[in-house]
Amino acid sequence: MANLDFSDRSRIRNREIGFIFQSFNLIGDLTVYENVELPLTYRDGMPSAERKRRVLDSLERVGMAHRLRHYPSQLPAVSSNALRWRERWPDRLPSCWRRAYGKPGFA
Repeated sequence: MANLDFSDRSRIRNREIGFIFQSFNLIGDLTVYENVELPLTYRDGMPSAERKRRVLDSLERVGMAHRLRHYPSQLPAVSSNALRWRERWPDRLPSCWRRAYGKPGFA
């Protein structure tokens, strides 16, 4: 990493590491769909159709697709936790949720 220039380091942070927010809360003014989509909007070159596919797939995997138009205040606590995980790490699903929802996680 030390030998990389600023733009290469930024690209690695964006695509490989992701964003970690100080507050582990959903944004109350955004819907479930918008909360999950938000981190993907920071990925350069990702078309909106790809973002939509990933968001819908992610919500389906954690059993939340039926709540995509809900706001965080309308969600039970367990659903909020699943959504927070999916928002922060869109390419991973913890094993406890794979067992609970009976669905495979991401590679």
